[in-house]
Amino acid sequence: MLESQETSPFCKKYAPMYELVSSKIRSYERTAEALAGRLLDTNKQFEHLLELGSGTGNATTVFLETISSLQTIYCLEPSEFIEIAQNKQRNDFTDVSYEENKSAWNKAWKYVQEMSNRLQPHKEKLKLIRGNGHTIPLRDQTMEAITMIQVFHWLDMNTALSEFYRVLKPGGIIAFDVSGSRFDFGSEKEKLNTMHVTRHPFFILFQEKLKNILELKGIHQENTTSSPKFTEEILKKLFEEKGFIRIADKNRHPYTITIVPYTMEQIYSVAKYGTRMRIGRLMPELLATPELIDDITSRALEETKNIWEEKNKNIPYYAETFAAFIFQKQ
Repeated sequence: MLESQETSPFCKKYAPMYELVSSKIRSYERTAEALAGRLLDTNKQFEHLLELGSGTGNATTVFLETISSLQTIYCLEPSEFIEIAQNKQRNDFTDVSYEENKSAWNKAWKYVQEMSNRLQPHKEKLKLIRGNGHTIPLRDQTMEAITMIQVFHWLDMNTALSEFYRVLKPGGIIAFDVSGSRFDFGSEKEKLNTMHVTRHPFFILFQEKLKNILELKGIHQENTTSSPKFTEEILKKLFEEKGFIRIADKNRHPYTITIVPYTMEQIYSVAKYGTRMRIGRLMPELLATPELIDDITSRALEETKNIWEEKNKNIPYYAETFAAFIFQKQ
């Protein structure tokens, strides 16, 4: 989340939801592994890396575990999520308030502690900075690489790419992912275009139920569904205009595909907790009554499950899909 550097009540109230969804799916870790692999395949030495939109530090931990040459990783995060990353770095959570969303914190705690423990051997390499990708508080030509996980679509492209070019050393690398919900894999990979979890029949039915319940309460939900925004060629052109060239993976593919399969229970979790976060972001006025958000999403989920479990015995294969790209500064 890089659209603002200001404190967000959404982030304050829903950090435990973010951790809870992360613990159940671990897609951030999987994508970080894919990006780290792409970086290592370049056979370059990465001593100084900038991670944009580092959130609570889960992907950061994977980068530190995987890229042994790293001396420093600078994590740039505009939201209050960075406070959880600071707690993980210190391995001290005594200042965390559990009064709001206490139930979610309790469910997420095991994962939060796991990631904190994994971070400890590398904590001296971690530099946490409150900031955004449009004005990066680092000197010119100081980074060997920049990484982003589920962040790129939040950025103003022209501003951010100019900043990336400024802070990267000559030959520096940008490694980032684009979710299959926002990326068109092309006709030759049509299955990938249709298998994303948000296109699961259960998820579509859940969205219909949610909309109905919101409307009965006089609440208008913004329509956030859209066709994929990015294609391989769109990204290639965008980066080339800013002085970057695309690097194919070791199999000579323009991007690396990461697939994170979902069980039905995980789809339930994404519907429940992911929707709570989205409602909080799109309708911040409801944050004053988090119990209302909980009631709405829980009702929508239960109504959907009742219909779904009666009529569907065989669950099709659905997943979260990502395309991982590498671009190099010319």
